[in-house]
Amino acid sequence: MNRYAKIFIFTLLFFCFGQKSQASTDRTFYLITCEPGDEIYTLFGHSALRYEDKQNNLDIVFNYGLFNFNTPNFLWKFVSGETDYLLGYSRFERFVDAYRRDKRAVYQDTLHLTSQEKDILFENLRVNLKKENRVYRYNYLRNNCSTKLEEQTSTALSNSIEWKHNGESPFTFRELLDQYMTYYSWDALGIYLALGAKCDQTATWKETQFLPEYLQSAFTHAHGPNGQKLTQGETYTALKKDINQTSNKTNPTYIFVILLVVAMILYAVRDRFYPMVSIFLKAFWLVNAIAGMILCFLCFVSVHPLTGYNLNILVLTPVTLVLVFLKSRGSKYVCFKDGILKLYILGLIIFGATTLIFGVQKVHIIVYILASTYAVLAYTEYRLNTASCRITK
Repeated sequence: MNRYAKIFIFTLLFFCFGQKSQASTDRTFYLITCEPGDEIYTLFGHSALRYEDKQNNLDIVFNYGLFNFNTPNFLWKFVSGETDYLLGYSRFERFVDAYRRDKRAVYQDTLHLTSQEKDILFENLRVNLKKENRVYRYNYLRNNCSTKLEEQTSTALSNSIEWKHNGESPFTFRELLDQYMTYYSWDALGIYLALGAKCDQTATWKETQFLPEYLQSAFTHAHGPNGQKLTQGETYTALKKDINQTSNKTNPTYIFVILLVVAMILYAVRDRFYPMVSIFLKAFWLVNAIAGMILCFLCFVSVHPLTGYNLNILVLTPVTLVLVFLKSRGSKYVCFKDGILKLYILGLIIFGATTLIFGVQKVHIIVYILASTYAVLAYTEYRLNTASCRITK
């Protein structure tokens, strides 16, 4: 949106509609629900509020889903769970054009509000658009583009919305996320690795509203304080979907099965090709350690709500960095490495028992393949160390 368009809209927002006496009688709020996209930050869809005032020729979208990649230390803030999002606005046609280019459907539901409720909702959004108010700390479960809309709408209706469903839903948070990752196997793997046992807690129906499609469903089945439905009429398709989803890229399962086969080959040729096997082992342990450090950061430092208590750190762990270091020190510490390897193998056993037998955390099938791969590598390293110990003695 160019500078002059912004000035025009701000003029309408803050002057023409800032006073109730001048408010139009022909105005409508719509809940906008956008179809999930292909990028990881669009996988779960998007929500916004459309405000249409035909009398004053104003048709804009209030959007809580904006962020700036150029923010200082953006990557650090994102990983640590301290990302700031902001409320923005744009003309409705411009908003829809962005989804048209991405070939994503856009749906809208008319909100059934009284004139007073429209006044309150509009005024709250107008105040939130001020520079000192528009930025908020993003939380993908409790403070995102969908939950902010529920919050604003509930406030306008004096927190008296009657929801069809209350209490616990039949879904865990992981099951809710799974519904959107069928065609995105690499993204699913990354999300499964990052999210811990908290993700397997059952979500309440209110908590499911962090997903735009669940917010839309909740709105269409809810009633306002006057007993009337919160949404009016049928869902209107503002922009039709014109592309079929297909699985993206290569299925990672095949790649990790190949890695398991490579680990078995390394074990088989460990004595005959010791120098080559040693290089491969060092590379495997280094990758493990780097991934483990990322998971530990998410688990123990990040404030993301579902990354704690992550049993995947028993498979990908910074402890393997010790193996990389000791491997560079020659045969002097080979016997000490045995203790590290035994500790790591014990961790893999605990991982398998707690996830497979006791079901403490739901784990991606690829993580089990990865655990099997590193179990073979650890045993290979242990056998090589045992042989080295005999030689040094």
